[in-house]
Amino acid sequence: FFVLLEDGLMGVQTNGRANMTDPIYGDWGKNGKYGGQASVQIAYHDVVKEVFDNDPQYTIITGFSGIIPATVKSGQTISSSISFEGALTALANPLNGKVVCMLLDANTGRVINADVCNLTDADPNSVEEITETPVSVTTQQGDIVVTTAKARIALYTSEGWLLDETYVCGSATLNTNGYQGIAIVHILCDGQAEVRKLLVK
Repeated sequence: FFVLLEDGLMGVQTNGRANMTDPIYGDWGKNGKYGGQASVQIAYHDVVKEVFDNDPQYTIITGFSGIIPATVKSGQTISSSISFEGALTALANPLNGKVVCMLLDANTGRVINADVCNLTDADPNSVEEITETPVSVTTQQGDIVVTTAKARIALYTSEGWLLDETYVCGSATLNTNGYQGIAIVHILCDGQAEVRKLLVK
């Protein structure tokens, strides 16, 4: 079966002992190496965003049947293709997405083999799918201006940090917050995703 993962999702990690003075807390206590802040932002990786399976309710993970023939020969190459409509809409940034394919033993449920593919390593159309709606993305005074029909837009650094996001219906400005370098604009319109890259100076 297939799992859609995403890297670089920002979250908050909380240290509930940041103000504790008892030496038992060590570096996690007050004035310790990790005790300076009650919470810090961290990036989460390999976050499961979607599981693709025969069972849409995921009551039991069985994978997709029929992709591998019932009988195979040693050294035989088997190819197949599968499409997941609208899968990119689950990702905050498609450039940070990847798909894991796992081969299961149907009798035992044991994972026989697995492999991962970064979306940026696959066919570019799977990441930068062109929307039917015209999109204009320009820089103005250090910020990003997006002109398109109704869409959700988000601005990321090249490392995947979210700088700004909003909804646009006509024209909208994304604030770069002083960031300089390669900026990535993710546009989600009518269930289709498009990615634009710009140099912000």
